[in-house]
Amino acid sequence: GNPVRREFFDIKPKQRDPRRFSLLLFGGSQGSRAINNAMIAALPRLESYRARMHVTHQTGKSDFEKVRDAYQAASWKQQAEVREYLDDMMTAVAENDLIVSRAGATTTAELMAAGKPAVMVPLPGQLEQQRNAEALRDAGAARMIVQEELTGERLANEITSLIEAPDEITRMETAARKLARRDAADATVDLIERVLAGDRHRAVDRG
Repeated sequence: GNPVRREFFDIKPKQRDPRRFSLLLFGGSQGSRAINNAMIAALPRLESYRARMHVTHQTGKSDFEKVRDAYQAASWKQQAEVREYLDDMMTAVAENDLIVSRAGATTTAELMAAGKPAVMVPLPGQLEQQRNAEALRDAGAARMIVQEELTGERLANEITSLIEAPDEITRMETAARKLARRDAADATVDLIERVLAGDRHRAVDRG
């Protein structure tokens, strides 16, 4: 398991309001151009849901102005918070109903610990991300879109199908929590300590 701050395990299941749906999109500290572009293309297809949605979108630095302007042009300014970077990822994850993200080890572990359903877009060529997204998908905790199939239409379809299926969101939350390893941080610390201890013993043996 990948070490996760314990606070992620303390995130309580969100009390959902059927009149409101909150979405968080992020692509790591640099942002994800593929996710950014797909969401811009998805906005017209999400128009009928706009009044009940709130979107937090972390773009990375290079796409920030383009994405911000796209939300404004589509009349989403009141429903969207567009940020270059998120200082408090834990709060952002806790406050949203659905996450759209890459599938890196840290992100995957945090979403499982928090019990958050996700639409995951693995970074092309990264076998670890592919496996992470497949594992969550197969467990019922996430939907997966390979990047070559990531279009505005596909992303909008995944989002709207989950807006329309609150029971499915609940099932995905439960599935994510079942995958989480609360002891992952402790297990990793133990492993590091064992490796260091082994190095010390070998040094003594060689000495």
